[in-house]
Amino acid sequence: MRRSSAHTATSLTKHAGTAGPGVRSRQAWGAAVAVALLASAAPTAHASPAAPTRPRVVDLGTLGGSESGVSAQNERGQVVGGSNTTNGTQHAFSWTRGTGMVDLGTLGGDTSYATAVSSTGQVTGYSNLFPGGGRLHGFSWTPTGGMVDIGALGGGESQPQAVSPSGQIVGSSTTCPGCDTGTSHAFSWTAAGGMVDLGTLGGPFSSARSVTPGGRVFGSSSTATGALHLFSWTPTTGMVDLGAPPGKEDLQPLAANVSGDVVGFATRGGSAVGFAWSPRSGFADLGDLGGTVMLPLDVNEVGQATGYSGAPDGSEHAFLWDPRGEGPKDLGTLGGGYSWGSAISNTGQVVGVSNPPGVVGFSHGAARHAFSWTKAAGMTDLGVVSGTISGAVAVNAAGQVAGNSMVNERRETHAVVWYTGPDF
Repeated sequence: MRRSSAHTATSLTKHAGTAGPGVRSRQAWGAAVAVALLASAAPTAHASPAAPTRPRVVDLGTLGGSESGVSAQNERGQVVGGSNTTNGTQHAFSWTRGTGMVDLGTLGGDTSYATAVSSTGQVTGYSNLFPGGGRLHGFSWTPTGGMVDIGALGGGESQPQAVSPSGQIVGSSTTCPGCDTGTSHAFSWTAAGGMVDLGTLGGPFSSARSVTPGGRVFGSSSTATGALHLFSWTPTTGMVDLGAPPGKEDLQPLAANVSGDVVGFATRGGSAVGFAWSPRSGFADLGDLGGTVMLPLDVNEVGQATGYSGAPDGSEHAFLWDPRGEGPKDLGTLGGGYSWGSAISNTGQVVGVSNPPGVVGFSHGAARHAFSWTKAAGMTDLGVVSGTISGAVAVNAAGQVAGNSMVNERRETHAVVWYTGPDF
């Protein structure tokens, strides 16, 4: 499982594959992943003592250009993201073991990026409409139908965030050409019904984050008082205000599962407080590891969450939170100062990024390696193809881990997969 965030235009080497590197974007999808995993030179790192034999890593290559990056993966092992082409532009891709990396094309422009993939293989993302710029529209892509423009609300721009097994795509769209993203509205799109404006909770803004197989949409919306609340939406109920955690008025959902469990953060006194919400029990405070920041970045189908939390020494560590437990578990590091959990599988395997021994922090150029954590094995260093920086973005129940790694002395970055499961 895996979610994404959007960025302003940057090179592929500056960011993790959790977003659309190299593609212009005007919407901030929350504080979820400002992980500058792939940056400039740093000291060579060493393998964790706990991992004398690292899992096999496969370079997914590119669409003819120098770099590629991952955004998401499904349970079937289909990986999506963006890659440079031979002429230097970026195109959305889909990769499977059978097909290799497939160019998904564009909506008439020169850039596109895939942000999510359903369990049935339908891909969504965004593309510009004209070469060299133009508005961004969301797209739907299938192997049989190709890339389809899903439009926008009122002639504006749209950016999808999730797609369901039935083909329902959700996200946010500006409501007129040139409108500010602060007045964007959440949308739901289906091939039969087109794009539907989900409205707001009384304020100017809303954004849809996830959708269940049954069509229930979750996201955040501003209220008439200016607060940000969690919402759910169905065609029958319309937008329903689910509120915010007790004592907090502003929240940002960052991930959700197919059962409707949502995780994210809310603000309180300048601190980011992690929360979970479920249809069965409402809001729960995730606690913390002793610091002032708690950001859950993913949740699996049993409600377990991972992300990162501030520690008493000022560092940040990956955590595992279980609704059946007593609080977040510190997953430690690969011997360095920091770690972040970016995704968790339905079997409880956590993947992310951590400093190797002797390195502290994720500043520009600091060495960091992708990791895998399981209850049985603890934290394992997945290593790099070449150089000093890699990062895991997604993991499925079979143990296939998708992410990004430096691949050569020129510090170029490619999408990769690590095979960590027994079936590989």
